[in-house]
Amino acid sequence: MIKSVSKKVKRSYWLLVLLIVLAYSNTFQVPFIMDDRSNMANNLSIRHLWPLWNPFEVMSKTGIAGRPVVNFTLALNYALSGLSVWSYHLLNLLIHICATLVLFEILQRLFQADRLKETYGRLSAPLALGSALLWGLHPIHTQAVTYLTQRCESLMGLFFFLTCYCAIRGWQSFSPKVWYLGSIVSFLLGIGAKEVIVVAPFILLLGELVFFHPTLKEVIRRSGFLYVGLLCGLGVLGYLVAQGGTFSTSTTRISFSTWQYWLTQSQVIIHYIRLMFWPDALCFDYDWPIAGIRESILPGIVLLIGLTASLWLVLRRHPLGFSAAWFWMTLAPTSLLPLNDPAWDYRMYLPSAALMTMFVLGIYHVCQFIHARFAAKGSDQPPPLKKIFGYVMIFLALLLGMLTYSRNLDYQSDLAIWEDTVRKRPQNARAQVNLGVALMEIGQPLEAIGHLQQGINFKRKELGTLTANEIIVNGYRNLGIIYLYYFWPKEGPAAETNLRRTLEIIPNDAQAHSYLGVVLFFQNQPEKAFDHLQQALILEPNLVEANVNYGLVLRLMGNNKSALDYYQKALHLKPDHIEALYGLGMVRYQLRQLKEAKANFQTILSASPRNKAAVEMLKKIEKELSASGQPTIN
Repeated sequence: MIKSVSKKVKRSYWLLVLLIVLAYSNTFQVPFIMDDRSNMANNLSIRHLWPLWNPFEVMSKTGIAGRPVVNFTLALNYALSGLSVWSYHLLNLLIHICATLVLFEILQRLFQADRLKETYGRLSAPLALGSALLWGLHPIHTQAVTYLTQRCESLMGLFFFLTCYCAIRGWQSFSPKVWYLGSIVSFLLGIGAKEVIVVAPFILLLGELVFFHPTLKEVIRRSGFLYVGLLCGLGVLGYLVAQGGTFSTSTTRISFSTWQYWLTQSQVIIHYIRLMFWPDALCFDYDWPIAGIRESILPGIVLLIGLTASLWLVLRRHPLGFSAAWFWMTLAPTSLLPLNDPAWDYRMYLPSAALMTMFVLGIYHVCQFIHARFAAKGSDQPPPLKKIFGYVMIFLALLLGMLTYSRNLDYQSDLAIWEDTVRKRPQNARAQVNLGVALMEIGQPLEAIGHLQQGINFKRKELGTLTANEIIVNGYRNLGIIYLYYFWPKEGPAAETNLRRTLEIIPNDAQAHSYLGVVLFFQNQPEKAFDHLQQALILEPNLVEANVNYGLVLRLMGNNKSALDYYQKALHLKPDHIEALYGLGMVRYQLRQLKEAKANFQTILSASPRNKAAVEMLKKIEKELSASGQPTIN
């Protein structure tokens, strides 16, 4: 019997793994998107694994400040594949698969606990499998898995589940301390991934009271070691936040009150719940508008009723109350603490586990009702309950898997994800600006200008006046870059105007200083140009664009040896940077290092086969090498 159960569990594992891999099989070439660039591509702290503590010293300007465990995993990825994205996506997928498997084990053990064994024990494995499978395949998790930066969420989720799993094993063991130690270690690792794990000790305490040890006295006697360790972990979390963790910096640029944020969350949470059962409106960036009292009344009443019912169930120590508490408590940190953006799909990574489990249990009871109706009518062969339930789960799993695969197609490029976002949220200023940048990068400057200007206008209308807002700054800066590189010299004044507008808002914007330096150099103002170029490098010495632009100006002045250093530094920071490769190739060509220059232009063509400038330079170099009698074979 034990062997047969073990075989069934192994088959369940393989089924979970296979279906999730299929659903995410089209993500391995998804590029770095939005915050991925600062957190990975430009994150110098992940470039070296040795000494081992180096990756734990997270750069303060990244979105993973205060999350050293995540940064360490990114350093492992960089050691494996550099800035090639496949290994980052592979690890994100493995994390999600492991989280799904651990959730399966947690649910199986809870369904077999004394409180639930009589009701669900007979079908504990199918119920746990169905819940974990639908959770793992749900398209709402694409943001936490496919958007690489949200490894913070999925890795924290995995450690959250491991914290719970080890605690449950401890409660079921005669020698629990080893399992308790595993729970504490998992909690500490989760703290290094994301701060939302702060609620884990409270959920564990409630779970122990509901399913295992019904009195506080017994909890203290049996699990005192566990909770002391978890409390120490909370102290570590407080230290990380105090040292500049992401939670400590995420509220610094908020333009709305805490009360307004809470009103808005009533709408957001209702939206999250709807997406769990009808995921037709998934959006990468909602830019959710801050709500007033009038539009929050109805969703607020609904949530108040839900919270009241949940509290009543919790006070009765009902198992359903534990699921409800899991949902509310895991959602609480991002719903109560005002953050810059009121809504992101990845915030449902943990809360959705409770909703999906309750949903599957609801389906089970409906199937049980159908089975009972057939039996009551005297049917000779009523359909087996397990078979009815299994067919429904298979249908839903396939449906969710296809939706996830389809949703992942929207992540295939910067252009695709921002086009999808603008289509769903046309008033989203950040999406308009980012779509403009994506269009600029693929050589569609006129379309880019339209979206950049729209984004600026939307945000200025929202804010009322010209404000130090990153969306407006990003818009003006990129308008300046477009006018410089696509419409020079006709739109030279427009390039200068937009870059100066950027600096009026944020005087220390290194990118704007750098590009303004190029504009002034082309306007025959070399002294002012070098002032801005040097200022850019003083502000951000490791800014790739600043090094490339300084190299460009030096090259155009004929100072090739100095230009060489700046281009090489830029390529050290970002090995596939096209402009840096082109500039380095041109410097080497002018220094008569023809073979090295040829290699640079070939590298450009391997990434961008239609790059006309690189093609022309390769032809020119081939002719010169042939004329000199040197071999031209690659």
